[in-house]
Amino acid sequence: MIKKIGLIKEIASKIGKKKAYELLDMVEGNQPFVAEVKIKKSGIKSKKEEITLKENQKIILEYIED
Repeated sequence: MIKKIGLIKEIASKIGKKKAYELLDMVEGNQPFVAEVKIKKSGIKSKKEEITLKENQKIILEYIED
């Protein structure tokens, strides 16, 4: 549970609390999945950040300029 709370905080700081909870609701269990989230911000360089949860579970945050 502590690990999940830390992950919620990490994702929420990037995409917002409500969306982080919606995303993590899909994570329950051990089903494999890849969630790709595109984040638009002005004045940033494009980059990708990956968060691996369990085996075959991955969240990819992609920052793109607005």
